[in-house]
Amino acid sequence: MTELTKNPFNFGDPVQGRYYYPRNQLSHTVKQFLENRVHVVLMGPRRFGKTSFVLDLFTQLEKAG
Repeated sequence: MTELTKNPFNFGDPVQGRYYYPRNQLSHTVKQFLENRVHVVLMGPRRFGKTSFVLDLFTQLEKAG
């Protein structure tokens, strides 16, 4: 399958890498809550990227130390 005919949407697994669209404002807000030891609950419909968001946030936090 060539790159043009391959489906760009990833279903069933968390989205990472070039297919992930970062949510910078949300990331900033959640990081502030976590730094201040405020509990955070992410709620949303199925398949809206909650797990992908958290995995990306963990990656950012690990890079920052």
